[in-house]
Amino acid sequence: MLQSLGLHFDAIEDRLLLRLADGALETPGIDLLLTRRICAALRGELQQLADASAQAPERLDAVAKATVSAIHHQALASQVSMRREPAKAAGPRSPPQLVTGVTCGRRRGDGKWVVRFELRDQPTVTLTLSDQTLHGLIDLLRRQIVNAGWALPAIPADTPPDERGKKTAAQQFH
Repeated sequence: MLQSLGLHFDAIEDRLLLRLADGALETPGIDLLLTRRICAALRGELQQLADASAQAPERLDAVAKATVSAIHHQALASQVSMRREPAKAAGPRSPPQLVTGVTCGRRRGDGKWVVRFELRDQPTVTLTLSDQTLHGLIDLLRRQIVNAGWALPAIPADTPPDERGKKTAAQQFH
């Protein structure tokens, strides 16, 4: 069972450090290094999970679905207990593992959300999340990408609901 999850920007490595601590493990946990490319893929995958979590009716148009998804995300993310702590070592840990790929989905049996991190020459690390934890992770990832200053292309979770559907002057005339 996941005990805690931490995400910090490492300016020296120009990567995000995802720290996972598992209460069932005898070891303190595992550290994963997320590159900008992996974060771009991860946030797109997580956005799809957030949209699926909202369960917006199919008959809605894209703007309405995005608004429902954003409101649903904000409601669930606000239920997650988060603390801001400095990045620190929690006892002896193995060296961080570089993430080479990521896939996300939902388990059919219990409806839990799954994030799989592929590592080079190591077994895959699978993270199983509840609805609230999924949305908490999305919010945390979004904030850390902003802290990193990576300026990744916006996804619906990055755009306030009242700004969706509005066209810029350039879009209106083309």
